[in-house]
Amino acid sequence: MIDWQQHFGSVFFKAWENAGFPNQEAYINTYVAQREHQSLPSDWIKNNPNISPEVNGVQLFSVYGFGNVIGSVFSDMFGLTAEQKTHASDWCGRFNLGISLFDFIADEQEGIAHLTSLPVFETFLNGTTPKPDSLTTAQRLLSKLAAGVLEEFEQAGLNSTEMKPLFEAELFLSREKMGLPANLEKVDNALFLKSAEPFSLMARYVALQGGEKDETQLFQFRKVGTALGSLFWIMDDAKDIWTDLNEGHWNIFLVKAARLAPALFHNIDAKIDPQEVAVVLKQHSCAAKLTNEILGELLEALSRLNLSPEIKKNGMGLIGASLWQWLV
Repeated sequence: MIDWQQHFGSVFFKAWENAGFPNQEAYINTYVAQREHQSLPSDWIKNNPNISPEVNGVQLFSVYGFGNVIGSVFSDMFGLTAEQKTHASDWCGRFNLGISLFDFIADEQEGIAHLTSLPVFETFLNGTTPKPDSLTTAQRLLSKLAAGVLEEFEQAGLNSTEMKPLFEAELFLSREKMGLPANLEKVDNALFLKSAEPFSLMARYVALQGGEKDETQLFQFRKVGTALGSLFWIMDDAKDIWTDLNEGHWNIFLVKAARLAPALFHNIDAKIDPQEVAVVLKQHSCAAKLTNEILGELLEALSRLNLSPEIKKNGMGLIGASLWQWLV
């Protein structure tokens, strides 16, 4: 029997070490402390315990803290001042929390139809969806988060329509049930937009907060964000592969398996054996190929930033620790 998550973790962190990045376990305590010790106005997430029976304020706070850490890493890499870093990291935390809450409502609570009716998203839907008479606690929090994030995004000189493709990808994937025939290229692109592109937007926002105006440099900063986002994408999909398979949701490894062994995915009413999928993925070295491809992109992107050894070591140490915790 193949333990897929253990297999993926072993392959990934061996490649991580071979790429010259610091040992992730040495940074676990630092990462957790930084993630959990953020200051929020009136502690408004922790004091909001009734979002859902399944999700409490402390969990939401950790999701905010993760985004804050990512913003902090970008801030150090891009040379922000302490004041700029505080604001940029907070925005990344709220942005990540909003995305996670959107996913939760779509997958676990009321469903995608309720999200498309929220007034805060009407610019993405041309105002064609009827508005709800009342909002749940989770919807109110998401609306508050999204309104603030979008307003500050535009204040930075960006256009909120840049987030529309992410919104559309969420809608597409919520409706595209796993199985063949399917437009796997379109599924792949939607998965990328949903999971990796948010990190690219965070990187751009942070860079702009630091006063960067050169489009060439902004492009390089976004490439770092895209590579880091892709790492978290494959880590998340490796961890959730069997949940996604059971619930009929595509993820990057299931798309790979569908291309390599389409016969497994043609009968969407038949239960697919996870071990058959795991065997296909392992036989074709999918974990190693994806990991090496994305780590190569990250190394190239980092090399163009001319970072000091200390900033690179600390930043990638925190990233490695968060990836480690993500999988386990």
